[in-house]
Amino acid sequence: MSKPAPATWVCPICGRRVPKREAECFCGAKQQVAQQHQAQEAQKKSTRIPTDVALLILAVVLVGVYGLRRATQDATESEAPGRNLLAGVAPTTEPPAPAAAPPLPAAPSQAAQESAEPPAIQRAPPPPLPPLQAPAETARAATPPPATAAPAPTPAPPDERAQVRAAGLAAYEAALRRLTDVAARVDENVRVFTQECGDSQKVGSAIGNCPEIEAAIRRDLQQVLRGLDAAEDEARRAWLEPGQVREARGRSVFGSRQWDDIVSAAQRLRR
Repeated sequence: MSKPAPATWVCPICGRRVPKREAECFCGAKQQVAQQHQAQEAQKKSTRIPTDVALLILAVVLVGVYGLRRATQDATESEAPGRNLLAGVAPTTEPPAPAAAPPLPAAPSQAAQESAEPPAIQRAPPPPLPPLQAPAETARAATPPPATAAPAPTPAPPDERAQVRAAGLAAYEAALRRLTDVAARVDENVRVFTQECGDSQKVGSAIGNCPEIEAAIRRDLQQVLRGLDAAEDEARRAWLEPGQVREARGRSVFGSRQWDDIVSAAQRLRR
């Protein structure tokens, strides 16, 4: 049974759900652009290898290389002692002893001289040669196996959306700070107009330009309201979450009861 088509589409800029019959979101995003964006995201997710699968394959390869290295090293160490033992029992080359010639019968006078002479010094046999060892096998057995280098971690790609979000939040907070000065001027003008002008200007008041003050209040109030709307539109285009916008506004005067009182007092002047 086929799945029914959704009746709405998600705006990629502000994240709102818009009915299918609307071809454009209130923030300016097109439905066709949103569909292309969703298709690209789905293609990226389908061709991307999960991180746990990649790590599992890497671990299996490392274990296999380490086991092969250990097996080769154990075989080399088991062959080296056998060769040394065979080299130790190799026959040593010694010169053969000369055969003794039979003594000739000597005259009595010569026999007496030979008995009086000291005995001849016998030559000692040469010392046995040390067993020969293969230098290559000895060096291989003494050299420890090289340590397997761990693979360098792959740097994570930077999140471009997070960077755009951070820049958008900084721009929104800067716009709120600029509008705070204009809001303070509106508050001061409303206070002066309420005290000195009102419905009937006080007698002897030093304020003589009440119409100009009222016009300035209206002009500055409209400037602040338009600036707040423009700043929020820019924040949505910068992928800011609604919670981030509320928190930034709550840290300024526009998220307090004071701003509501200023707007109410300025709007009462129009009556």
